[in-house]
Amino acid sequence: MRRAQLDNSALEKDRSKYYQLAVRDAVTGLYTRYYMEDAAARLLQQHERDPAERVGLLVFDVDRFKHINDNHGHLAGDLVLQRIGALLNSHTRRIDIAVRNGGDEFAVFLPKLDLQHSLQFAERVRSEVRGMRFDGALSAMQISISAGVAEHQPGELLDELLQRADAALYAAKRAGRDRVCSFPGPAEKKL
Repeated sequence: MRRAQLDNSALEKDRSKYYQLAVRDAVTGLYTRYYMEDAAARLLQQHERDPAERVGLLVFDVDRFKHINDNHGHLAGDLVLQRIGALLNSHTRRIDIAVRNGGDEFAVFLPKLDLQHSLQFAERVRSEVRGMRFDGALSAMQISISAGVAEHQPGELLDELLQRADAALYAAKRAGRDRVCSFPGPAEKKL
């Protein structure tokens, strides 16, 4: 009987470990895209039930990240990603969903924040990333991000919200990088 309890305990630890590997990114400690899809869907459903429950979305990536990896190596790239993950973990609330989408792409779902407050959050993150300093051989490295922000609109699917935020991200890149742009929805344009 004791052996069966030990086996069950080991199985439960393994299950918990593999669950964490599935929902948490190993480099940044942020949630994974798989977790995001489920959790964000719940946030959007909540907004559909109560339109007063706003949901902002910030998407961003590291400007010229390939250059960092090519010139400083992948360990330096991982260090940049780790620092950004730590920054997001320190600035997000318990109800926010900070995600490493893959590569150098990130998303942060901001429940209870409208477009204006989401833009303020994004600008704070952009500014702090710009102010990051590194030691040793990386001390001359300057990091910046380009970011797009959108607010969920009633009836809008997750993919549509992500596309609008991505469009704003690409507008930030076209405008010179190291900036935050927004992509308002139809209702937001009328304000």
